[in-house]
Amino acid sequence: MKLAGQVKSKWAAAVCAETRGEEYPFQVSLRPNVTSGAIVERDLMDSWGEWRSEWRRLGMPTEAGAGAWVNSPEISVRRQRVAAPMSLHAPDLASAEAALAVLGGGPVMVDIEAAKEIARRMHAAGALLTPGTLKKVVGLPETDREALWRVLGFLAEHPDVSHWSARQLPVPHLHTKWLDTNMSLVNGLTGRDLAGELRKRPTAVHLTYVDPTYRAKGGRRHDAWTAGDDHDIAYQPQTVLVVENRDCRVFFPELAGTVVVEGGGAAATALVAEIPWVRDAQRVVYWGDMDADGYAILDRFRAALPEVSSILMDAVAMNRHAEHGVLDDKDGKPLKPSERKLRELTEDERAAYDMIATAGPATFRRIEQEKLLDEAMAALSSLPR
Repeated sequence: MKLAGQVKSKWAAAVCAETRGEEYPFQVSLRPNVTSGAIVERDLMDSWGEWRSEWRRLGMPTEAGAGAWVNSPEISVRRQRVAAPMSLHAPDLASAEAALAVLGGGPVMVDIEAAKEIARRMHAAGALLTPGTLKKVVGLPETDREALWRVLGFLAEHPDVSHWSARQLPVPHLHTKWLDTNMSLVNGLTGRDLAGELRKRPTAVHLTYVDPTYRAKGGRRHDAWTAGDDHDIAYQPQTVLVVENRDCRVFFPELAGTVVVEGGGAAATALVAEIPWVRDAQRVVYWGDMDADGYAILDRFRAALPEVSSILMDAVAMNRHAEHGVLDDKDGKPLKPSERKLRELTEDERAAYDMIATAGPATFRRIEQEKLLDEAMAALSSLPR
């Protein structure tokens, strides 16, 4: 039914408009392309009478009023003037829902009254109220919505949050990681850039020295470096290899002039690109899991440092090591496809990404990098210097 489809697609826009005190009427055509009795006489006489009778039995008003009504102008059919239901009108969302109840259009699958209350709270909090933002907030679990109201209230009272980090923000009863997860939603609702406003942690990385000449001197094998510290790392590397998993860093074999850095995810790996001794290296190489997250990390890393290359992230390597591919995560739940568009991948990397991220059937969706440590050593060693 057209009205059901319109309510399903437009309920959020209607709620937003009505929350702002604006009108949002609904209108659907009941008999498309029927503009005259001649059309009825030529094509529709077999069903015309029964169709008009059905509408009369519904008893819906035929003039504009407080609820839904049917516009039924008279047309001439076989020289008789008869009322022809042409369009259904509902002045607001409530009357459209009431009409659906009469017509048997089925439920909207959204608690409209709850959505209206959420919209009122968003509007009262000064949050950006659009169909998109309303749908996002309606879709939150109740606990997250309650946290959102507290965060919006706190931010309204604190235009300057620069002396707190995201996890230090003193919002009552708020989990320290909640804002990390919901930052983009809060930014969209407030029009603020909280990542830019909040206090930033200094870039810090864990690294492993794998240069055999250095290791022979008995220096420390593992280290940590934090932006702003006075100390330098043990040697300026020719090659920086960025990995995601700790085992791959701490157990990486010896290789001349190389430092292995633990990336720590997309955001952290992008920060690695800002480290001076990383940028000064002759080459920076990324090696991660062959899965949707691994390619997303590579994409973001290369956006921050365009000269980044990769090993074991191409389609050839993926096919060669398919025996290590899995379809489930550590909890046995199926890994899902990815719709993320990654613009910084090379053609070979994108081919591999498409294989595991496809919405269609996939032989596997992940090859974990820990399984390929020896292959990574060989691949890194074979890169031209």
